[in-house]
Amino acid sequence: MEALVKLALIVLVVPFILAYYLCRWTFMGFRSLWKSNLDPRIKWSVTGGVALLVVASVLFSSNQPGTQAASTQVQAAVTTPIVTPADTALATPSPTPAPTAKLVAVPVAPKATAPPPPPPPAAAFNYCGAPANPWHYNFCGGSVIYAVPGDFCSYFPCIKSFWKSTNGYAEECVDGMYSHSGGRSGACSYHTGELRPVLAP
Repeated sequence: MEALVKLALIVLVVPFILAYYLCRWTFMGFRSLWKSNLDPRIKWSVTGGVALLVVASVLFSSNQPGTQAASTQVQAAVTTPIVTPADTALATPSPTPAPTAKLVAVPVAPKATAPPPPPPPAAAFNYCGAPANPWHYNFCGGSVIYAVPGDFCSYFPCIKSFWKSTNGYAEECVDGMYSHSGGRSGACSYHTGELRPVLAP
C-alpha cells in the first residue's frame, strides 16, 4: 500500500511542481522579452516557436502508453474497494412487495340542460303621435299634467317661456311646440294657438 502511495505522489505531484516552475520561468522570460527593444517580428517569432514546442510536448507526453498505464494502475488501486462477506450479505437486495391496484373514481360529467327560452318582447307602447318618453305621456287618453318633470323638455320640444309660465298643464301648440300654460288665456299665443293637452296614462 505504501508503495502505491509513493507511486501516486511521484506520478501526480512531481509533474505539477515541474509545470509550475516551468510556467513561471516561461512567463518571466516572455515578460523580459516583450520589455526589451527588439523588433516586434522577432518577439512574435520567439513567442510562436515556444508555443509550438509546448503544444508538441503536451501531445507527445499524452500519447505515451507507460504514463497512461501507470496512472490507470494507481487509480484502480486507490478506487478498488475491499469486499468482505458481511458486505456481500448486506448488499443483497430484499424482495419488494408487488404493487396493489388502486381504484380511481372517475367523475361523471353532468348532463347538459337546454337554457330556458328568452321572455317574449314587451309590446310597444302607443303614444298616439306624442314623442317617446319614459313616463309614457301620450295623446291617447288619461289626465292632464300639471306637475311636469324637470327633464320634460329633453323629450318634448318646448317653447322658450316653458319654465317661466307654469300656471297651467302641459300641452302641444299648433306649430308642434309644447307649453306649460295649458288651459290659461294667452297659451301658445306666439305659436298659432293651442292644439291638444299632453296626457298621463
